[in-house]
Amino acid sequence: MGKYLGITVGPIINTMLLTETPSGLWGASYIFSYFVRKLSEELLNQFSEDQFISPVMDNNQTLNDIKLEGKKEGIGLYHDRIIVRIDIDKENDKILNEVKERIEKVKEELSRNISKAIGLTTNLGVEKYIRDYIYCKAVISEVNNGENPILVLGKKLDGLELTYSYVKDENKNYLLSLLEGRDKHDNSCNSKTLKDSFLFQEEGNEKNRLIKTNYGIEAKDEDPLVSIEDIIGYNESNNNNQNSYYAVVYIDGDSLGNAFASMECDDEIKQFSIDCFKFAVDASKKVHEYGGQIIYAGGDDLLFIAPLVNTRGIEKNRVIFELINDINNIFNENFSVDITLSVGMSIRYHKYPLYSALSSAYEILLRAKNSKRKNGLAIDLMKHSGQSVGINIRELNAVVDDEGSAYGIFLELLKSALKGENLDFKILHSAQYKISLHKQLFINAFANHPMSVKNLFNNVFKDYEDVGKSASNEVSKFVSHIYDIMCKISNGNNVDCESYGIIPCSMSAKGATNGLTSQENVIYSLDGLIRIIAFYLQ
Repeated sequence: MGKYLGITVGPIINTMLLTETPSGLWGASYIFSYFVRKLSEELLNQFSEDQFISPVMDNNQTLNDIKLEGKKEGIGLYHDRIIVRIDIDKENDKILNEVKERIEKVKEELSRNISKAIGLTTNLGVEKYIRDYIYCKAVISEVNNGENPILVLGKKLDGLELTYSYVKDENKNYLLSLLEGRDKHDNSCNSKTLKDSFLFQEEGNEKNRLIKTNYGIEAKDEDPLVSIEDIIGYNESNNNNQNSYYAVVYIDGDSLGNAFASMECDDEIKQFSIDCFKFAVDASKKVHEYGGQIIYAGGDDLLFIAPLVNTRGIEKNRVIFELINDINNIFNENFSVDITLSVGMSIRYHKYPLYSALSSAYEILLRAKNSKRKNGLAIDLMKHSGQSVGINIRELNAVVDDEGSAYGIFLELLKSALKGENLDFKILHSAQYKISLHKQLFINAFANHPMSVKNLFNNVFKDYEDVGKSASNEVSKFVSHIYDIMCKISNGNNVDCESYGIIPCSMSAKGATNGLTSQENVIYSLDGLIRIIAFYLQ
């Protein structure tokens, strides 16, 4: 049996939802990672490096290099919880009292830094605001042999998060003053305050890609940090969907509870924490190479904003779905335990509020995670007109081992549509119309032999070559891909979209089909998929 201290810090999400800009969103996340790091360093005066389970605070060159790389990528790395093994014979009250003193010390230091950043000569108002706003709760619990302290303390910390404090008087919001140069929600934003603050003066952050000059963009004095339009490469004189919309992507690991339960000692947990650091750094590099902007990377979580097509990154003209595939591969390479990741992607017009896109990405992530098979990508596309499209793509890992996976074929469909000189929006719209027109025939065919679906498909698309023959042009190749993915979505004729392939986002988070049959889901899923591809061509 052992005894452990757990600390939780927040409110991260609520703070992020206050902001309206990429830099403000990043700062709202980074400031809590900064707080956890400073608190962890302060707690080293009370506990040894070896006692830290998460975050790992061992002073070795490999770990220090990973953390420095994280700073260079502009990510905080530190999760919102601290787990420390403590001596079983020490009194809990004495330990907690000393921890609370150290928490107050770090809050006071943060208050001074914020006051200086926003140009105040006294930090009394800021100190009271931070003391009330940031909740930092601690609990001590005994953990039986064979139990995982992360899981045992996690339940207790979840309960503590329901009792966080609040600010009684918000006539002046000091965090907004720091993050976006405004003290009220209705004032205009200014990124200069954040750029000149202590958060950007940390080692490595001088190369932060939020700084316009690091992004290859000329900066004005009053607005030195990137906007949504900068990230997506918006051009008012030559705009299209590819450079007028942005994606907010939320990534989270699946089944971590089972993974933690299988860990038999603290060293295994610490190694997992190091793997999380490494994944966060490697994934952030890949996002930045693509031309996106990391907002948060810590633990097994990743949040970023990215263009739909890479126009500023290293490898030009790659689509965001290829980036998702890259991150999935990095995730698999970094973790030895049997876990996967799920993805929620919200695609919105560049004038759409960022905080609403963030909420949507989180909600759609839950759809990907709360299904029979996880490791999926849930997409929620809302056009400027208000029309929306949504699909859930299953089995991201299958694209590594199986070129004929639903996700793999989807990527081929999209790339062939973007590259095909003879393939335009009209052809996509025609394919979508043909499938919709003959919807009931396809539904009936799914109940019969697979050859029935193939024969029907050939008859419906008789203007093109048979799908069983080699396609000789871009259009026939595209139609052949549509047939392939229809078969994958329906899993041959064993139709079970929820377990395999793609499902429409009309399904609830628990998988209820809202009255649609599995056969109908195949048609609606294919319709949604073609709509997303057609969206890229508009």
